[in-house]
Amino acid sequence: MGDIFVNEKDTLQALTYYHKAKALGEKNYSKKLDRVYSNLGVLYMGSQKDSALLYFNDALKLYKQNNNLYGEINSRINAAVTILNFKSKYDYSHAFKQLKIAYTSALQLKNPDLLFFSYYFLGVYYETAEKNLTQAKLFYDKSLKLITQGYKSEYTVQLYKSLSRVARKLGDYKTAYEYQVKFQTLQDSVFSVEKNKQFHEIQTKFDVQQKNSSIQLLNKENEIQSKQKLLIFISASVLVLFFMIIAYIYKKEAKSQKVIRKQDLLLFQKERETTKHQKKLSEIKYLIAGQNKE
Repeated sequence: MGDIFVNEKDTLQALTYYHKAKALGEKNYSKKLDRVYSNLGVLYMGSQKDSALLYFNDALKLYKQNNNLYGEINSRINAAVTILNFKSKYDYSHAFKQLKIAYTSALQLKNPDLLFFSYYFLGVYYETAEKNLTQAKLFYDKSLKLITQGYKSEYTVQLYKSLSRVARKLGDYKTAYEYQVKFQTLQDSVFSVEKNKQFHEIQTKFDVQQKNSSIQLLNKENEIQSKQKLLIFISASVLVLFFMIIAYIYKKEAKSQKVIRKQDLLLFQKERETTKHQKKLSEIKYLIAGQNKE
C-alpha cells in the first residue's frame, strides 16, 4: 500500500503504511524489513536528516545480513546524498566514506545504475564539500561516459546542469554554454513528457472516478431496490399476520357464540321441561283438590 501512495505522491499516507509495515515486521523479526527501512529513509530524505540516516543505517544492516549487495550500495549512496542535501558539514566525512565504499562495491557489481550514482554523487561531494572542481569534473565525466555508452537516467538533466556549473566555475565558458544548452533542451523535453504524463494520469483518474461513480450509483440503486423489496415483504407479512389474527379472533368469537347458543338452547329446553312439570303438578293438585271436595 505504501508503494501505491508513493506513486500517487501522497507521502503522508505512504509514511503511515510503511510505519505499519515496520511495526508488523519488527514484531515478527522479519528480515524483509530492509526495503521498508530504505523506503522510510527515502521519504525522510528531504525533511528529517536524522530520521533518514537512522533508517538507511537500519536498512544497511539488514541488507548485509541478507547478502544483498545492491541494497547495501543503494543505502550507502542514499545516506551520503541526505548529508549532502542538508549541507551537514560535520557529517561530510561520513558521506565521503559511504560514497567510496559504494563506488568500490559498484565497480565489483558492475551495475550501471549504481556506478552512475556513485560517480555523480562523488562529483557532488567534491564540488560541495571540498570545493575541488577538478575532482568534481572527473567524476561527473565518468557519469557522462555511461550516458554516451547508452545508459539512460532521469538524472541526466541534473548531470548536464552540474557539468555546466563546474565548467563555468573553471572558466571554460564555451563548454559551460554547451552543457547549458543540453540541459535546457533535455529539461524542456522532460517537462513536455511529464506534462503529457500528468495529462494522461488526470484523464485516467477522471475515467476511474466516472466509472466508480457509476458503480456507486448502481450500488445505491440496488440498495434502494433491496430496501423497497424488504419493505414490501415486511408490509405483506404484517398484513398477512393481521388477517390471520382477525381470522383467529373471528373463529374464536364464532366458537364462543356457538357455545352460548347451545347453552341458551339447553337452558330453554330445561325451562320448558320445568314449565311442563309445573303444569302437570298444578293439574294433579287440581284433581286432588276436586276429589277432596267430593
